[in-house]
Amino acid sequence: MPSNLRSKIHSFPANRSCVSVAAIGSSHSGKAVGIQGPGLYNAALMSTLTADQATLILTASGLPSLNAEHPVTKRVIAAIPAEKADYRPDNILRSAIDLAWHIVASETRFLEAVASGAFDFSGAARPESIRTPADVVDWYSGRFAKNVDRLRQMAGDQLIKIIDFRGLLQFPAVVYVQIGLSHSIHHRGQLSMYLRPMGAKVPSIYGESYDAREAREKAQAAPRGL
Repeated sequence: MPSNLRSKIHSFPANRSCVSVAAIGSSHSGKAVGIQGPGLYNAALMSTLTADQATLILTASGLPSLNAEHPVTKRVIAAIPAEKADYRPDNILRSAIDLAWHIVASETRFLEAVASGAFDFSGAARPESIRTPADVVDWYSGRFAKNVDRLRQMAGDQLIKIIDFRGLLQFPAVVYVQIGLSHSIHHRGQLSMYLRPMGAKVPSIYGESYDAREAREKAQAAPRGL
């Protein structure tokens, strides 16, 4: 990604989405179909993406990846102690609860844009009713299930429709599934670094965490009932 575009994306205020650019898969022939080239992406290559290829990318990569990462994201958010939801490592950073909201609201916005064909940036602020990590997880779970169901029903022609993101990105709809997921993973890693300083246990993310292993070994060593 060009440095000038990267700076523009990351200069958005804290309550606005930022994105990272990622590869999106391959065609039936094995020829790379992704975000490449010296600019933001190779426009000529993107223009060759067919409806069948977009459907393959969604079903073989997009949906499985979403379903695999969703419970991990919920575990990290659920690990935030409710009484320390306002914790932040530095005054310039989001609080834990606001970072958790940014993760789930942004991912939801990306998936809804894919399904509807356009981004809707209204309602970006965390609602007053979302006060605890458990509230965030509940909200996220409900929206995620509905959006994944909508994605499953999309036709290939809908998946290759070009969608504009703030005048900065213009990609086929299916590409935003991976961009949204990459955004979630990026900020989920950031949030996981909040946990131990606030006295919380770090859940397993990719493989068993230290805290998860310690809990497992303790449970295995405990006397078993008759």
